[in-house]
Amino acid sequence: MKDLSPERWLQIEALLDQVLDLPAEQRTRFIDQACADDSTLREQLYTVLKASHQIDDFLEQPEGIAALLHDLPSAPGPLGGSERAYVGRYRIIRPIGRGGMAQVYLARRDDETFKRYVALKVIRRGMDTEDILRRFRTERQILASLNHPNIARLLDGGATDDGISYFVMEYIDGMPLTTYCDQHRLSVDARLQLFQTVCSAVHYAHQNLIVHRDLKPSNIMVTSEGTIKLLDFGIAKLLNPDLAGYSVPMTRTEVRVMTPEYASPEQVRGQTITTASDIYSLGVLLYELLAGHHPYQLSGRGPLELERIICEIDPELPSTAISHAEEQRSADGTTTTITPEAVSQARNTPTDRLRRRLAGDLDKIVLKALRKEPERRYRSAEAFLEDIKRHLEGLPVQAQRATMRYRTKKFIQRHRLGVAAASALVGLLLLVVVLSVRFAVVTATQSKRIEVQAERIELEAAKTEEVKDFLIGLFEESDPANARGEKITAREMLDRGVEQIEALEDQPEVQAEMLFVMGGVYQHLGSMEQAKTLLERSLALRREFYGQDHEEIAQTLNHLGGVQEDRGAYDQAERLYREALAMQQKLLGPNDPEIATTLDNLGGALVNLGSFDEAEILWRDALNRRQALFGQEHEDIAESMINVAWLLHEKGNYDEAETLLLAGYAVFKNEDTELPEQARQALFDLYTAWGKPEQAAAYRGETR
Repeated sequence: MKDLSPERWLQIEALLDQVLDLPAEQRTRFIDQACADDSTLREQLYTVLKASHQIDDFLEQPEGIAALLHDLPSAPGPLGGSERAYVGRYRIIRPIGRGGMAQVYLARRDDETFKRYVALKVIRRGMDTEDILRRFRTERQILASLNHPNIARLLDGGATDDGISYFVMEYIDGMPLTTYCDQHRLSVDARLQLFQTVCSAVHYAHQNLIVHRDLKPSNIMVTSEGTIKLLDFGIAKLLNPDLAGYSVPMTRTEVRVMTPEYASPEQVRGQTITTASDIYSLGVLLYELLAGHHPYQLSGRGPLELERIICEIDPELPSTAISHAEEQRSADGTTTTITPEAVSQARNTPTDRLRRRLAGDLDKIVLKALRKEPERRYRSAEAFLEDIKRHLEGLPVQAQRATMRYRTKKFIQRHRLGVAAASALVGLLLLVVVLSVRFAVVTATQSKRIEVQAERIELEAAKTEEVKDFLIGLFEESDPANARGEKITAREMLDRGVEQIEALEDQPEVQAEMLFVMGGVYQHLGSMEQAKTLLERSLALRREFYGQDHEEIAQTLNHLGGVQEDRGAYDQAERLYREALAMQQKLLGPNDPEIATTLDNLGGALVNLGSFDEAEILWRDALNRRQALFGQEHEDIAESMINVAWLLHEKGNYDEAETLLLAGYAVFKNEDTELPEQARQALFDLYTAWGKPEQAAAYRGETR
C-alpha cells in the first residue's frame, strides 16, 4: 500500500469516508458498486477499511497512538508502551477526529517558548511526493495569512525528516453549529444571525482566493461564548495557485474529496470547483438550520444513485420539510427519528408558526443557494449574507422576483412593525375597498356590452356598498366603546369577520366578494392556508353564480394562483394562471391590462418551475402590452422591465438586461415607491456578475 500514488490515495480516502458513514450491512454493496470496474481498488479499499477497524479498537490507548504513529521518527526517543508520542514539538494527547486525508489530534506544544493546546492534523503517508509537498507548503503559507475572528487560525506546520506533513491549527473547544442551535433552542432569527457570521467568514476566505470545499456542521464550531469558528481550511482549493509561483494540475480524484451530503452537483460530477460550490454547501447548512432535515435523503445510497439525486432532484421547500417525520441513521448504525414536534421545539416555535416563518422569503433564499447550476446561485457569500439581512429587516430579497404584489406584501409587513396591528389592518382593508371600487369602475368602463353596462355599474356599486358596510361594522365591534372592556386583537377581528361572512348565504355574490377580500388580507398577513381556503370558497361560489367564464372568476383564479405560488405549489399556480389567462383572452379585449397582469404572474410561476424560455416570452408580451397601454412612465412598466431584465441576467444576456434596467431606473428614480431601490439593486447585481466593479460601485447603497 505504500507505493500508491497520491491520486490513488485520494480516491481511496474519499470512498472510505462514504463507507464509514454507512451501516455495516450496507458497506459491501456500496463498495461493489463504487469499484465495479476496478477490482484492485476494491481490494485496496477493503484493506484500508479493515485497518481502520483495528485502529478504532485501540486508538484511545496510549500504546495505540504510539503504534499508529510508529512511522514518525521525529518523535524524541522510541515510541513504546507508555511513552508519549510527538510530532515535531507537539505532544499528542488524544485523537479528536479523522479528515479525508489525515488524522486529527489534540496536542500540546510543550517547550521553553510557550505552552498551548492545538489541533494537529497529520497528513498520511502516500501524499509525500515532491509536487504534493511543495503545494502543501505553499497552501500552508497562504492559509496562514487568513486572519479573521471566525476562522480557526493555522498556527504552524511542516514536515518531519521522513516526509510526514502536518498542520497545526488553533484548537476550538465547542460544538457543531447545528448541535449548538438545537441544544440552545435558538429561534429562526437567532440561527440566521449566526449563519450571517458564517457567510462573512466564507466570503473573507473567497476574497483571499480560497474555496473551503468541505463546509458542514462539524467544520463550523460554536464556542461556549457563542463565537463561530470555521475549521479545516487545510483541504481548501486555491482559486489561483499561480500566485504562489507554480501551477498545480487538478485531477478528477482530487476534486471528489468531499462530504457527499454537503457537496455541490459540480463536486459530485468531478467538475471545476469555484466559490459557487461553497455557496451550495452553505445552502445545505441553512436548510438544516431552518428545517431540521437534510434537503436529500442520501443514507445508504450508492455512488450513482447519490449523484443522480444531488444533480437532478430538486429539494422540497424547507417550510414543507418540517412537517415530515424522518429516520436518520448515524455512522454507528443507530437511528434517530426527526419529528415535526422535535424540530419546532428545537427552534422554540410552534410547528404552524414555524411553517409560516419559513414560507416565502426563506424558502426562496435557501433554494436559490441550492440551484443545480452554479451561475444561478448567489454570486458570492456576501450576497447570500445580504439577502438574509434584507429579509430580517423586512426588505424585498434577491431570491424573490420583484413583483408589485411581493413589494406590497413586504411594505405591509414592515408597516405592521411600526404601528399598532389594528391600525395597519384598517389601512389595508380600506385599501381593499378602494380597489373594489376601482375594479367596478374599470369593469364598467371597459365593457363592450353597452346594453348591460348600466345594470353592471349598479350591481358593482351595490356590492361595493355591502363590502364597505361589512368592514365598517367589523371595526365598530373592535371599538373600545362597543367591546365592553374586551380587548380585541387584529387577528381576532379578522376571524370574527370570517364567521360573519357565513351569514351572507342569501347573497352569494356579496359573500363571494367578502371571501375574496378576506382571502387577500390573510395572504398579505402571511396566513397562506387560511387565504387558500377562503379564495377556494370564493371561486366555488363565483363559478356557481356566474357559470364557467366570468371576469371575477378569472380574478379569483389569479389571486388563488398567487397564494399557491407563495406556498411553493408552483405547478398548481401555473394551472390556475393558465385558466385565468384563457378566460380573460376570451372575455376581455386584447388591450385589457388584466391580461398583462396574468401574463406576468404566469411567467413568474414558470420561472420557479425552471421554464425560462417560455417565461421570457410571456414577460416580454406583458411588457409590450403595458407600454402600448400606458406609454413609458407607469410603475407596471417598471415592474415588467425589472422582471425581463432579471431573467436576462439569469440567462447571461447582460447587454439587454442593462438597457432595460437603465431605462427603468432613469424614469422611476424619483418615484416615491420601492421601484428605484429594486432597479438599483438589480443594476448592482448585474454589473457585479458581469465583472464591472466600477459600474457596480455607482449603484452600491445609493439612496434616493
